[in-house]
Amino acid sequence: MITKELIIDTCQEVLSKNKANFSIYKVLIPVHKEFGLDHHVQEVFTFNGVRWYTDFNNERIDLGEYPEFYEVG
Repeated sequence: MITKELIIDTCQEVLSKNKANFSIYKVLIPVHKEFGLDHHVQEVFTFNGVRWYTDFNNERIDLGEYPEFYEVG
């Protein structure tokens, strides 16, 4: 089962290796199915003050303007 904690762990791992915007839609699409999110822009969770949201039509994540968040790890 995909949980909020698993998403956060995954994001931390990816961000520690890649300090740039990235796609993580392979994780978020199962979350979409698990939690019944609709197909519009949705906030998925807030972590360290960063609001994570996805546009499932474009399969992308917008991390916003929080460059310090890219330094996780």
